[in-house]
Amino acid sequence: MILRLIDDQTVTPMQGVRRTPRNIQIREIRQQDSEQFSALLAQLAEESDYTLLTASEYRAGAATQASRTAQIIQSPSQQIFVSCNLEQLVGFVAISQGIYQRNAHCGSLMIGVSASHQRRGIGRRLMQAALEWASSRDIERIELTVAEANLAAIGLYQQFGFIREGVKLDAYRVDGRAVNEWMMARIVG
Repeated sequence: MILRLIDDQTVTPMQGVRRTPRNIQIREIRQQDSEQFSALLAQLAEESDYTLLTASEYRAGAATQASRTAQIIQSPSQQIFVSCNLEQLVGFVAISQGIYQRNAHCGSLMIGVSASHQRRGIGRRLMQAALEWASSRDIERIELTVAEANLAAIGLYQQFGFIREGVKLDAYRVDGRAVNEWMMARIVG
């Protein structure tokens, strides 16, 4: 399948995808994952220019990760699913539901998979887990942002019915270079 994007860019999102290894498990985050989760976030920032925070900024926040993880576990409006290879975290998806009456039907999503485990269907399985969680909470709109140069992620999101709603020009900078972000959403029903 080839997805046609704006400005005649094309993406073949499943090109080169290998099967998900049998030892990869998708599950809810646990309190004991806090330290490893913090390390995964820093690793993802080191591997990619597509994260807002730098690896050093993620490492600086590591001291409070345990309390943030506890808050998420206790919150009915937030969830993080992790993918683990035996006991090592290799990816995650975080989803949060609007907390007010007028935006309780909305959710926001963020996902990341380590470079060594990309193109194995892990992102797809994480997205499925997040969308099932959203459906169980009557979330009808899920939104996210993605760097416009991250064509593989855009292709994955489009496969799940996300559409581009707009562009944030110069949303952040990497090595002094402006990065534009697409604002995407998936609306159910």
